[in-house]
Amino acid sequence: TCAFIAIFQKPILGFALGGMVFLLANTNPLDEKGIAGPVARIVGRYTIQSVESSKPKIEAIARAAMTSEEEVSALTERIRELEGENEDLRLWKQNRLVVEELLPNYSLGALKFF
Repeated sequence: TCAFIAIFQKPILGFALGGMVFLLANTNPLDEKGIAGPVARIVGRYTIQSVESSKPKIEAIARAAMTSEEEVSALTERIRELEGENEDLRLWKQNRLVVEELLPNYSLGALKFF
């Protein structure tokens, strides 16, 4: 993860790390005298393990980001539809209340006249 951040946040540092890894990868760690060989193997194994373990997380984050944009647009559209429906229902209710309030003022004969 540190290498990932270094590569994308600081390109010069990323290129330097990449060059060092390339040079170290071209040598055979078994031929090294002293501690350099075992350290190179440990660092290499840790790097491979780190990349492999972070791969599913990165893929899940990428899927979630793509899905969330689509979901947000779909939910926004649904909210607009529901707000329009709520406004229609509010107007219908208001009209209904006015009619129920005025209805006792008219008789059946007066209503037949209209």
